[in-house]
Amino acid sequence: GPGGSAGTAWTVVLHGGAGTLERDLDPELTRRYRASLDAALREGKRRAEAGEGALDIAEAVVRVLEDDELFNAG
Repeated sequence: GPGGSAGTAWTVVLHGGAGTLERDLDPELTRRYRASLDAALREGKRRAEAGEGALDIAEAVVRVLEDDELFNAG
């Protein structure tokens, strides 16, 4: 989405890893995975809107996932 300083356009893309959410996965666990990804994406968006640099944004998003018990973003 648009954001940053001086009308700079930005996009945050998030990939949840190499695994697959199976169709028969417990709905609550699926909700937790999606909520975690949403939280990481919101952090990236917040930082992009504040005009932070791409490397800082990427690091922050990875930290959100790495601190989450559902992901190993290392």
